[in-house]
Amino acid sequence: MTLRHLIRGLLASVVGLGLGYAGLGFGLGALATGDAASAGPVALAVIANPFHSDLVFPVAGAGMDWTELFGLPPEARYVAIGWGNRRFYMETPYLADLKLGTVAAALTGTGDSVLHVAWFDGTPAGDEVHALAVTEAQAEALVRYVAGFATRDASGHVERFEASYGPDDAFFGASGRWSPILTCNEWLGRGLRAAHIRTGIWTPFADGILRHLPAAQPA
Repeated sequence: MTLRHLIRGLLASVVGLGLGYAGLGFGLGALATGDAASAGPVALAVIANPFHSDLVFPVAGAGMDWTELFGLPPEARYVAIGWGNRRFYMETPYLADLKLGTVAAALTGTGDSVLHVAWFDGTPAGDEVHALAVTEAQAEALVRYVAGFATRDASGHVERFEASYGPDDAFFGASGRWSPILTCNEWLGRGLRAAHIRTGIWTPFADGILRHLPAAQPA
């Protein structure tokens, strides 16, 4: 076998694995869990683009004060919280910032993780905001799930990093390891499944979250 044939074989294997992963991810994301569609008196939301999704909470409610946990400014009224690989998250605020080395490092599943927290002084709105109406019990389950990933130091404080995308967000230490199995979207999907809210069976892509939620309402 020549070197050219070997390279072609390797490339074909990589492409095949990628296509298989995408097919499985979108396919299982389209299959809904047996839970009922989200409905209830508590208004949460999911902010998502084609690549990533965050869960939106009121700053205070469902037994949690996010201001106290994360040290948010007094004007904060809502928070959008996401999880992911620390290096990838911090170094890739926009798709244009994507680097092969960052992707390769994340794919190893060995890097530390962070929670990304963005805050708003009013109700988030726009074509990436999807309403998520839940019961009190479901809201409390989601709060416990998300807050449970925040890692604390010996004094009980959540570690806050210097990096941010702007003046209204911050990164905090988190447990868990990002991998092709547990992606940022599957992290959110697991939270929804734990709270018995309908979502995809496996949600490595944001599509597996969004297709089971109401359509976004333009601002």
